[in-house]
Amino acid sequence: CTSCVFSDGWNRETHKYTREEHGKWRLVVPPNADGSCAIPHNSIIKIAVTRQGHTVDKLSPWATYVTRPKETVVYHQQFFNPPNRYQLKHPRPSKPESLRIYEAHVGISSPEGKVNSYRAFADDVIPRIARQGYNTIQLMAVMEHVYYASFGYQVTSFFAPARIETLRFLLSNIRWWVEEYGFDGFRFDGVTSMIYHSHGIADSLSGGYPMYFGLNADTDSLVYLMLANDFLHKKYPQIITIAEEVSGMPALCRPVDEGGQGFDYRLAMALPDMWIKILKHMKDEDWKIGDIVHTLENRRWGEPNVAYAESHDQALVGDKTIAFWLMDKEMYDFMSLTTPYTPIIERGIALHKMIRLLTMALGGEAWLNFIGNEFGHPEWLDFPRVGNNESFHYCRRQFNLADDELLSTALLYLSLTTVFNPCFSCFLSCFTVSEEEHYTLQL
Repeated sequence: CTSCVFSDGWNRETHKYTREEHGKWRLVVPPNADGSCAIPHNSIIKIAVTRQGHTVDKLSPWATYVTRPKETVVYHQQFFNPPNRYQLKHPRPSKPESLRIYEAHVGISSPEGKVNSYRAFADDVIPRIARQGYNTIQLMAVMEHVYYASFGYQVTSFFAPARIETLRFLLSNIRWWVEEYGFDGFRFDGVTSMIYHSHGIADSLSGGYPMYFGLNADTDSLVYLMLANDFLHKKYPQIITIAEEVSGMPALCRPVDEGGQGFDYRLAMALPDMWIKILKHMKDEDWKIGDIVHTLENRRWGEPNVAYAESHDQALVGDKTIAFWLMDKEMYDFMSLTTPYTPIIERGIALHKMIRLLTMALGGEAWLNFIGNEFGHPEWLDFPRVGNNESFHYCRRQFNLADDELLSTALLYLSLTTVFNPCFSCFLSCFTVSEEEHYTLQL
């Protein structure tokens, strides 16, 4: 038994759902005599689900607005039906030929230790992103969660009452974000875990076709991805979808009518892994340029990749960004331009630039950077938690360091339009094969 409970008395008997086919439940609340909505704007709503005599209050998975009172950790659904709904003011931008993605988290985007607001992000951070030449913003943690450190990986009160209804909900959910918030695309997270019954755990991922198309392939998940991409691209021709997929599933980024899954791009997840292995385990003189170039270019023709040198996971406490692997604690004391460089800082700045240049030039058909990495942010990212006394000190991005012309971070803070674009067209010609059949970088 399922009923809808309102804040005007919490009566669980007055508004009961009726059960329909395919896991659907229906409730019609008639309007007032004057035709106005019977549920006042901002009313608190609960879904009471009774099973085997036990009743539990839940948030509806269709809730469009949830809030959390300060005195509790429980979210409340509020009925959002304002008399004057917000109307989008600007037309959708056209789809870029090549994506330059700035991956951001609004909450951490302030130099101050606080949860930043969307208003401040729009006023202070977006102009900074635009000046650098990025044409796409990928926002993390858009759906808020009571646990701030969830980073967007937890959701609130989703449940799956039936298989067909779950599919309908997933498809309507992506449509809702496009139409209500004006989203221009989606990154589908953890696709490798979806498309194999093994979730990609302990698989060799060697690239053999029996691995991709054998019994381990999860056809239900593959069909869902095809449906989602086919629906999105037909209804919204300018939409962009990106798959976080590491196994190299063939045709993942080919149209559905060709038998593919219909994504526009795949994240080139092997690239940041390669750079971390090199920085952790190899001396500079042991770098094998041929192996590096092979990894950067190892992708199927006709299936675009998003290249990136480091992931947002590396910025989290317990790991290190490329800047920290290269320069570590010396970043705190020797980044001033008014004093001579130390060998570690000089090497670190040079390799930080070179790694990004190589990766963008050879690694894919699009580029991605996580907020702060463009200037080698010197601190890890640590959300407030019991272990750090709920501190926001490391839960921020210190853009002031990039703006300080007396610090070397300003040298790393480079614009894509003035640095990367001219290099992109000519960089391939910088590689030649020597008589020893090794790649030689001509600088």
